[in-house]
Amino acid sequence: MDWPAFDLALRARRRPILRRFTEFLRVDTVSQQPERVRAGANWLAGAMQARDVNAQVLELPNDIALEPHGLALLEQLAQLPQVEAV
Repeated sequence: MDWPAFDLALRARRRPILRRFTEFLRVDTVSQQPERVRAGANWLAGAMQARDVNAQVLELPNDIALEPHGLALLEQLAQLPQVEAV
């Protein structure tokens, strides 16, 4: 793993990463209130779809889940830097 290159890439993306993370933290996703969980799942699905990852919010009898799937997700995961186990 080229840690200096990883650090540079992370620093270059830090501001947009923090901005999007802060946006997500503002979504009230209290798990005892399904409409709020749904709002959080919809936000995440939208963020993933903006990156060409097919994501679907699943309404289950007692739960709400987010399912990312498709080739785009696998391709994006394949591009992530490999980290060695410590």
